[in-house]
Amino acid sequence: MATAGAGLFMSIAGSHNAYSLVLSNGTTWGIGPCEGADFDVVAWVNDLVAYLGLEVRAEEPACSIRFGRARDDSGSFCDSYPSFVSRSSAELPIDGWKVWGRAGAVLMSHPALADVFCGLYSYRAPVIEQMRHALIPILEETITSGGVPIHGALVEREGIGALLLGRSGAGKSTSCGRLPPPWRVHGDDMALGMRNAAGQFMGHPLPTWSAVESGNIRWPCRAGRAVSVRGLFLLEKSSADSVEPLEKAMAALLIEKAAREALKPFLLLHRRDGAVLRRRIFENAVALAATVPAFRLRVSLDGCFWRKIEEALGAGG
Repeated sequence: MATAGAGLFMSIAGSHNAYSLVLSNGTTWGIGPCEGADFDVVAWVNDLVAYLGLEVRAEEPACSIRFGRARDDSGSFCDSYPSFVSRSSAELPIDGWKVWGRAGAVLMSHPALADVFCGLYSYRAPVIEQMRHALIPILEETITSGGVPIHGALVEREGIGALLLGRSGAGKSTSCGRLPPPWRVHGDDMALGMRNAAGQFMGHPLPTWSAVESGNIRWPCRAGRAVSVRGLFLLEKSSADSVEPLEKAMAALLIEKAAREALKPFLLLHRRDGAVLRRRIFENAVALAATVPAFRLRVSLDGCFWRKIEEALGAGG
Protein backbone atom coordinates (compact mmCIF):
# COMPACT_ATOMS: atom_id res chain seq x y z
CA MET A 1 0.00 0.00 0.00
CA ALA A 2 1.18 3.53 -0.72
CA THR A 3 0.57 6.53 1.48
CA ALA A 4 -1.96 8.63 -0.41
CA GLY A 5 -5.27 10.44 -0.28
CA ALA A 6 -8.53 9.41 -1.87
CA GLY A 7 -11.13 12.08 -1.25
CA LEU A 8 -13.47 10.18 1.08
CA PHE A 9 -16.09 11.44 3.52
CA MET A 10 -16.23 9.07 6.51
CA SER A 11 -16.34 9.28 10.29
CA ILE A 12 -14.73 7.05 12.87
CA ALA A 13 -17.80 7.50 15.08
CA GLY A 14 -19.97 4.48 15.79
CA SER A 15 -21.94 3.27 12.80
CA HIS A 16 -25.36 1.69 12.52
CA ASN A 17 -26.38 -1.57 10.87
CA ALA A 18 -23.02 -3.17 11.82
CA TYR A 19 -22.48 -6.92 11.67
CA SER A 20 -19.85 -9.30 13.07
CA LEU A 21 -17.66 -11.93 11.47
CA VAL A 22 -16.24 -14.08 14.29
CA LEU A 23 -13.25 -16.17 13.19
CA SER A 24 -11.70 -19.24 14.81
CA ASN A 25 -8.34 -17.51 15.28
CA GLY A 26 -9.93 -15.24 17.90
CA THR A 27 -10.46 -12.23 15.65
CA THR A 28 -13.86 -10.56 15.36
CA TRP A 29 -14.41 -8.23 12.42
CA GLY A 30 -17.15 -5.63 12.45
CA ILE A 31 -18.63 -4.80 9.04
CA GLY A 32 -20.89 -1.80 8.59
CA PRO A 33 -21.41 1.61 7.02
CA CYS A 34 -19.79 4.73 8.41
CA GLU A 35 -21.92 7.16 10.33
CA GLY A 36 -23.69 9.40 7.86
CA ALA A 37 -23.21 7.00 4.92
CA ASP A 38 -25.73 7.53 2.13
CA PHE A 39 -28.60 5.16 1.40
CA ASP A 40 -26.80 3.41 -1.47
CA VAL A 41 -23.79 2.57 0.73
CA VAL A 42 -26.05 1.22 3.49
CA ALA A 43 -27.89 -0.94 0.94
CA TRP A 44 -24.54 -2.13 -0.48
CA VAL A 45 -23.34 -3.17 2.99
CA ASN A 46 -26.63 -4.95 3.71
CA ASP A 47 -26.18 -6.97 0.51
CA LEU A 48 -22.56 -7.80 1.40
CA VAL A 49 -23.38 -9.10 4.88
CA ALA A 50 -26.31 -11.08 3.44
CA TYR A 51 -23.96 -12.82 0.98
CA LEU A 52 -21.54 -13.50 3.85
CA GLY A 53 -24.39 -14.78 6.04
CA LEU A 54 -23.48 -12.54 8.99
CA GLU A 55 -25.53 -11.52 12.00
CA VAL A 56 -25.95 -8.16 13.74
CA ARG A 57 -23.07 -7.78 16.18
CA ALA A 58 -23.71 -8.20 19.90
CA GLU A 59 -20.79 -6.05 21.07
CA GLU A 60 -18.14 -3.70 19.73
CA PRO A 61 -15.52 -5.75 17.80
CA ALA A 62 -11.79 -5.15 18.11
CA CYS A 63 -11.50 -4.13 14.45
CA SER A 64 -13.93 -3.17 11.71
CA ILE A 65 -14.25 -2.44 8.04
CA ARG A 66 -16.35 0.70 7.64
CA PHE A 67 -17.78 1.69 4.31
CA GLY A 68 -18.46 5.12 2.85
CA ARG A 69 -18.73 6.86 -0.50
CA ALA A 70 -15.44 7.74 -2.19
CA ARG A 71 -15.24 11.13 -3.86
CA ASP A 72 -12.66 11.63 -6.57
CA ASP A 73 -13.19 15.08 -7.98
CA SER A 74 -10.30 14.87 -10.43
CA GLY A 75 -11.56 11.67 -12.06
CA SER A 76 -8.40 9.76 -11.16
CA PHE A 77 -6.81 8.32 -8.06
CA CYS A 78 -5.34 11.11 -5.92
CA ASP A 79 -1.69 11.01 -4.84
CA SER A 80 -2.00 13.77 -2.25
CA TYR A 81 -4.07 14.19 0.90
CA PRO A 82 -7.23 16.18 0.14
CA SER A 83 -9.34 14.53 2.88
CA PHE A 84 -9.96 10.92 3.73
CA VAL A 85 -12.64 12.09 6.08
CA SER A 86 -14.45 15.25 7.00
CA ARG A 87 -12.05 17.96 8.20
CA SER A 88 -14.21 18.16 11.31
CA SER A 89 -13.13 14.65 12.32
CA ALA A 90 -10.30 15.84 14.53
CA GLU A 91 -9.83 12.39 16.08
CA LEU A 92 -8.40 11.02 12.82
CA PRO A 93 -4.73 11.53 11.94
CA ILE A 94 -3.89 13.37 8.73
CA ASP A 95 -0.62 11.68 7.76
CA GLY A 96 0.63 8.10 7.70
CA TRP A 97 -2.29 6.42 5.92
CA LYS A 98 -1.78 3.35 3.75
CA VAL A 99 -4.00 3.04 0.71
CA TRP A 100 -4.83 0.21 -1.65
CA GLY A 101 -7.16 1.01 -4.52
CA ARG A 102 -8.62 -1.56 -6.88
CA ALA A 103 -11.91 -2.70 -8.45
CA GLY A 104 -13.93 0.40 -7.67
CA ALA A 105 -12.96 0.60 -4.01
CA VAL A 106 -10.18 2.22 -2.00
CA LEU A 107 -9.03 0.69 1.30
CA MET A 108 -7.38 2.89 3.90
CA SER A 109 -5.65 1.88 7.12
CA HIS A 110 -3.52 3.66 9.70
CA PRO A 111 -1.14 2.09 12.27
CA ALA A 112 -2.81 4.09 15.05
CA LEU A 113 -6.31 2.80 14.22
CA ALA A 114 -7.86 -0.67 14.45
CA ASP A 115 -10.52 0.13 11.87
CA VAL A 116 -10.07 -0.06 8.11
CA PHE A 117 -12.02 2.37 5.93
CA CYS A 118 -13.31 1.39 2.52
CA GLY A 119 -14.51 4.03 0.08
CA LEU A 120 -16.78 2.91 -2.76
CA TYR A 121 -16.67 4.56 -6.16
CA SER A 122 -20.07 4.53 -7.82
CA TYR A 123 -18.86 4.28 -11.40
CA ARG A 124 -15.69 2.22 -11.59
CA ALA A 125 -16.38 -1.50 -11.23
CA PRO A 126 -19.13 -4.10 -10.91
CA VAL A 127 -20.61 -4.33 -7.42
CA ILE A 128 -19.50 -7.96 -7.02
CA GLU A 129 -15.88 -7.01 -7.69
CA GLN A 130 -16.15 -4.25 -5.11
CA MET A 131 -17.46 -6.72 -2.55
CA ARG A 132 -14.77 -9.30 -3.28
CA HIS A 133 -11.99 -6.73 -2.90
CA ALA A 134 -13.55 -5.17 0.18
CA LEU A 135 -12.58 -8.36 2.06
CA ILE A 136 -8.84 -7.80 1.46
CA PRO A 137 -8.21 -6.66 5.09
CA ILE A 138 -9.71 -9.93 6.35
CA LEU A 139 -7.53 -11.96 3.97
CA GLU A 140 -4.42 -10.08 5.07
CA GLU A 141 -5.22 -10.47 8.78
CA THR A 142 -5.83 -14.19 8.27
CA ILE A 143 -2.32 -14.55 6.81
CA THR A 144 -0.73 -12.37 9.50
CA SER A 145 -2.32 -14.47 12.25
CA GLY A 146 -1.08 -17.80 10.84
CA GLY A 147 -3.84 -18.82 8.43
CA VAL A 148 -4.35 -18.80 4.67
CA PRO A 149 -7.14 -18.16 2.18
CA ILE A 150 -7.72 -21.38 0.22
CA HIS A 151 -9.12 -21.93 -3.25
CA GLY A 152 -11.21 -25.01 -2.63
CA ALA A 153 -14.56 -26.48 -1.62
CA LEU A 154 -15.41 -26.78 2.08
CA VAL A 155 -17.66 -29.76 2.87
CA GLU A 156 -18.75 -31.46 6.08
CA ARG A 157 -20.24 -34.72 7.30
CA GLU A 158 -21.68 -34.60 10.84
CA GLY A 159 -19.02 -32.25 12.21
CA ILE A 160 -16.10 -33.67 10.25
CA GLY A 161 -14.94 -31.35 7.49
CA ALA A 162 -12.82 -31.70 4.38
CA LEU A 163 -11.35 -29.34 1.82
CA LEU A 164 -11.53 -30.44 -1.82
CA LEU A 165 -8.65 -28.89 -3.74
CA GLY A 166 -7.65 -28.78 -7.36
CA ARG A 167 -7.18 -26.46 -10.30
CA SER A 168 -10.18 -24.82 -11.96
CA GLY A 169 -12.05 -27.50 -13.88
CA ALA A 170 -10.86 -30.32 -11.62
CA GLY A 171 -14.45 -31.02 -10.56
CA LYS A 172 -14.82 -29.35 -7.16
CA SER A 173 -18.27 -27.89 -7.82
CA THR A 174 -19.43 -31.01 -9.65
CA SER A 175 -18.28 -33.21 -6.77
CA CYS A 176 -20.07 -30.95 -4.28
CA GLY A 177 -23.28 -31.34 -6.24
CA ARG A 178 -23.02 -35.14 -6.05
CA LEU A 179 -22.58 -35.38 -2.27
CA PRO A 180 -25.58 -37.08 -0.60
CA PRO A 181 -26.94 -36.35 2.91
CA PRO A 182 -25.69 -36.16 5.60
CA TRP A 183 -22.90 -34.41 3.70
CA ARG A 184 -23.23 -30.61 3.60
CA VAL A 185 -21.57 -28.12 1.29
CA HIS A 186 -20.47 -24.86 2.93
CA GLY A 187 -18.83 -23.39 -0.16
CA ASP A 188 -17.33 -24.56 -3.44
CA ASP A 189 -14.88 -21.77 -4.25
CA MET A 190 -12.93 -20.26 -1.37
CA ALA A 191 -12.40 -20.65 2.36
CA LEU A 192 -10.30 -19.19 5.15
CA GLY A 193 -8.11 -21.85 6.76
CA MET A 194 -6.76 -21.20 10.26
CA ARG A 195 -6.00 -22.80 13.60
CA ASN A 196 -8.14 -22.18 16.65
CA ALA A 197 -6.90 -21.83 20.24
CA ALA A 198 -6.72 -25.62 20.56
CA GLY A 199 -4.55 -25.91 17.45
CA GLN A 200 -7.26 -27.47 15.28
CA PHE A 201 -7.45 -26.67 11.57
CA MET A 202 -10.71 -24.77 11.02
CA GLY A 203 -12.33 -23.60 7.80
CA HIS A 204 -14.64 -20.63 7.20
CA PRO A 205 -16.43 -20.49 3.83
CA LEU A 206 -16.50 -17.37 1.67
CA PRO A 207 -19.08 -16.64 -1.04
CA THR A 208 -18.86 -18.03 -4.55
CA TRP A 209 -18.91 -14.63 -6.17
CA SER A 210 -19.64 -15.94 -9.66
CA ALA A 211 -22.82 -17.54 -8.28
CA VAL A 212 -23.74 -14.30 -6.49
CA GLU A 213 -23.30 -12.38 -9.73
CA SER A 214 -25.45 -14.80 -11.74
CA GLY A 215 -28.10 -15.02 -9.02
CA ASN A 216 -27.71 -18.80 -8.91
CA ILE A 217 -26.53 -19.31 -5.33
CA ARG A 218 -26.58 -23.04 -4.76
CA TRP A 219 -24.99 -23.11 -1.31
CA PRO A 220 -25.60 -19.96 0.77
CA CYS A 221 -22.48 -18.83 2.62
CA ARG A 222 -22.24 -18.65 6.41
CA ALA A 223 -18.78 -17.15 6.80
CA GLY A 224 -18.95 -17.09 10.59
CA ARG A 225 -19.69 -20.80 10.84
CA ALA A 226 -16.43 -22.72 11.37
CA VAL A 227 -15.89 -26.30 10.23
CA SER A 228 -13.26 -28.61 11.73
CA VAL A 229 -11.14 -29.66 8.74
CA ARG A 230 -9.86 -33.22 9.14
CA GLY A 231 -8.42 -33.74 5.68
CA LEU A 232 -7.29 -32.13 2.41
CA PHE A 233 -8.21 -33.93 -0.80
CA LEU A 234 -6.54 -33.24 -4.14
CA LEU A 235 -9.13 -34.12 -6.79
CA GLU A 236 -8.24 -36.03 -9.93
CA LYS A 237 -10.63 -37.37 -12.54
CA SER A 238 -10.38 -41.13 -12.96
CA SER A 239 -12.21 -44.23 -14.16
CA ALA A 240 -12.46 -45.55 -10.60
CA ASP A 241 -12.71 -44.01 -7.13
CA SER A 242 -9.66 -44.33 -4.91
CA VAL A 243 -7.80 -42.46 -2.18
CA GLU A 244 -4.18 -42.49 -1.11
CA PRO A 245 -2.33 -40.50 1.56
CA LEU A 246 0.19 -37.81 0.67
CA GLU A 247 3.29 -36.81 2.58
CA LYS A 248 3.31 -33.72 4.80
CA ALA A 249 5.58 -31.90 2.38
CA MET A 250 3.04 -32.43 -0.39
CA ALA A 251 0.25 -31.23 1.92
CA ALA A 252 2.18 -28.01 2.55
CA LEU A 253 2.66 -27.47 -1.17
CA LEU A 254 -1.06 -28.09 -1.76
CA ILE A 255 -2.04 -25.47 0.83
CA GLU A 256 0.46 -22.94 -0.51
CA LYS A 257 -0.72 -23.43 -4.09
CA ALA A 258 -4.39 -23.19 -3.05
CA ALA A 259 -3.61 -19.97 -1.19
CA ARG A 260 -1.87 -18.44 -4.19
CA GLU A 261 -4.85 -19.38 -6.38
CA ALA A 262 -7.25 -17.80 -3.89
CA LEU A 263 -5.25 -14.54 -3.85
CA LYS A 264 -4.67 -14.29 -7.60
CA PRO A 265 -7.67 -11.99 -8.34
CA PHE A 266 -6.51 -9.51 -5.67
CA LEU A 267 -2.92 -9.00 -6.90
CA LEU A 268 -1.76 -8.90 -3.28
CA LEU A 269 1.35 -10.94 -3.98
CA HIS A 270 2.49 -8.36 -6.54
CA ARG A 271 2.50 -5.41 -4.15
CA ARG A 272 5.64 -3.99 -2.57
CA ASP A 273 5.13 -6.26 0.44
CA GLY A 274 4.35 -9.25 -1.77
CA ALA A 275 7.55 -11.07 -0.82
CA VAL A 276 6.64 -10.80 2.87
CA LEU A 277 3.15 -12.20 2.20
CA ARG A 278 4.54 -15.06 0.11
CA ARG A 279 6.95 -16.02 2.90
CA ARG A 280 4.19 -15.92 5.51
CA ILE A 281 1.91 -18.03 3.32
CA PHE A 282 4.62 -20.66 2.93
CA GLU A 283 5.35 -20.73 6.67
CA ASN A 284 1.64 -20.94 7.50
CA ALA A 285 1.10 -23.70 4.93
CA VAL A 286 3.87 -25.79 6.50
CA ALA A 287 2.41 -25.27 9.98
CA LEU A 288 -1.15 -26.09 8.91
CA ALA A 289 -0.01 -29.18 6.99
CA ALA A 290 1.40 -30.53 10.24
CA THR A 291 -2.10 -30.60 11.77
CA VAL A 292 -4.18 -32.14 8.97
CA PRO A 293 -3.57 -35.13 6.64
CA ALA A 294 -3.70 -34.81 2.86
CA PHE A 295 -4.88 -37.31 0.27
CA ARG A 296 -5.05 -37.79 -3.47
CA LEU A 297 -8.70 -38.47 -4.30
CA ARG A 298 -9.47 -40.01 -7.66
CA VAL A 299 -13.08 -39.43 -8.66
CA SER A 300 -15.03 -41.37 -11.28
CA LEU A 301 -18.08 -40.10 -13.15
CA ASP A 302 -20.62 -42.40 -11.49
CA GLY A 303 -18.95 -43.82 -8.37
CA CYS A 304 -19.48 -43.01 -4.69
CA PHE A 305 -16.27 -41.05 -4.14
CA TRP A 306 -17.51 -39.66 -0.83
CA ARG A 307 -17.15 -43.11 0.69
CA LYS A 308 -13.42 -42.84 0.02
CA ILE A 309 -13.36 -39.56 1.90
CA GLU A 310 -15.25 -41.15 4.79
CA GLU A 311 -12.83 -44.07 4.73
CA ALA A 312 -9.81 -41.75 4.87
CA LEU A 313 -11.25 -39.65 7.69
CA GLY A 314 -12.85 -42.49 9.64
CA ALA A 315 -16.18 -40.71 9.26
CA GLY A 316 -18.27 -43.48 7.73
CA GLY A 317 -19.91 -44.58 10.95
